[in-house]
Amino acid sequence: MSSSTPFTSGGGGDAPIQLIHSSRGTNIYRHGNVGYKVLMCPEEDCQLPPAATAAAPVSEEQILKLVREQTISRYLPHGCNKRRVVDVKGFKGNPSLYFEWVEGDSLKHWMDEQQLQEDVKGGGGTQHGATQDIMEQRLRVAMSITETLDEFHYGGVACNFLSLDHIILQWTGNDIDGRYCSASLINLSRAVVFAELSEKDAKDAIRKDLKELGLILGALFSGERDVSSDVERRLSDDVLSDFDEANNDDE
Repeated sequence: MSSSTPFTSGGGGDAPIQLIHSSRGTNIYRHGNVGYKVLMCPEEDCQLPPAATAAAPVSEEQILKLVREQTISRYLPHGCNKRRVVDVKGFKGNPSLYFEWVEGDSLKHWMDEQQLQEDVKGGGGTQHGATQDIMEQRLRVAMSITETLDEFHYGGVACNFLSLDHIILQWTGNDIDGRYCSASLINLSRAVVFAELSEKDAKDAIRKDLKELGLILGALFSGERDVSSDVERRLSDDVLSDFDEANNDDE
């Protein structure tokens, strides 16, 4: 569930803070170039209103998950297209992850927009109906996602959960000189470090990433209607089959 609810962080001339996304146990806010991943109270399935000052019940395990995400972010090379975590501290009394906001569209949103464009042009959402320009864009997107995942693996980290909502695409350039796409992986909550795993488990983590990458790239080039929803379902099934290892993190 998504929303966009502005409010201020306090008195004075503070800039508005946007509630970008809300799900069970987690709210995502944006304040300029900074984002806040705020833990709520999932055990009661409650969500404090944005301007609330009362703190939610917090467990040590919840805080450790945020610290873990910060550790993964700092472990990866600086140039890696990742969520860059600034700090772990409180936000209106709730444990929060402060991170640099990544501009762009989620892969899911981009794929849905592509489908709409194909329908308008009469392609019907099929691979053969897609224009050359759209297919070239898909190729750029596929290459950028693959390159970013390779950066993660080269940096000693497996994402461990690829999601259409957590891959952010950024486009630069123009139609005359050429357009360039970069992809950032912004969900580090389930990421694992190879150095902390056995050789077998590290290889299994890489295989899991590649399996999920295959699902995403297959959906990207198939051009089928509602394919993003189908991929999300299959990716979710993949995560649920490994539920204990995934730690049941939101966002």
